[in-house]
Amino acid sequence: MSEPSIEEVRDALDSWEFLKGLPPDIDGFTLHQDRDIDGLVLNIASYRNDAIRCRMDITYTSETFDYVPVKTVGLHQYRDIRFFFRDRDRFALHVKDRLPELVHAVDIRARHNLGVIIEETGLPAWTYGEKLPPKIGRFELYIRPENAIEYINGSIIFLDYSDFSTGDQIVFLYNRFRDEFFAETKHALKPDNITTFDCKSLADLEVLLDEKLERFLLDFK
Repeated sequence: MSEPSIEEVRDALDSWEFLKGLPPDIDGFTLHQDRDIDGLVLNIASYRNDAIRCRMDITYTSETFDYVPVKTVGLHQYRDIRFFFRDRDRFALHVKDRLPELVHAVDIRARHNLGVIIEETGLPAWTYGEKLPPKIGRFELYIRPENAIEYINGSIIFLDYSDFSTGDQIVFLYNRFRDEFFAETKHALKPDNITTFDCKSLADLEVLLDEKLERFLLDFK
């Protein structure tokens, strides 16, 4: 039996009880029932807080025929692989009661519990963020260390300077599997790897940030 077309999936949304029961607001994130198709992706509904550039989308992709939450935090967009389901009722069953958690995960105003490993790095108590300037050149301090968020592949994002007008960015991460602090960049939304800030401790990272961050952003091309 073949899978329904993405248009057929969209046309069937009116009968989906899950959508009818979605709360209109979750902690300042407003519900939007989108139902627009962008290539292989059907954007079904989203919770958005445009003031902080964060949203959580409920989507269907005809690439894999799955329903899946997609998280957007500033210039970062990533799928939550815990909730890939081909059957929409199974998706609803597992996501319905987790909606507040899924929305909270993209809220950069909040302090997030990221687990014991992150606690052991010292990040939750790291006060270096208090001295970071709100802007360096054209880059805005978007994610602060005290509001670090869960990302992908065992990494968390704890520092982000972005130029939203150009899609340029430097972001600092810690990876649990490699036990490593590192940074990545985007140029016009296109990601790139760098080694400039690779290190194993917050003390070493502080030295690198003091020595290199401002010049790195002022020279960013």
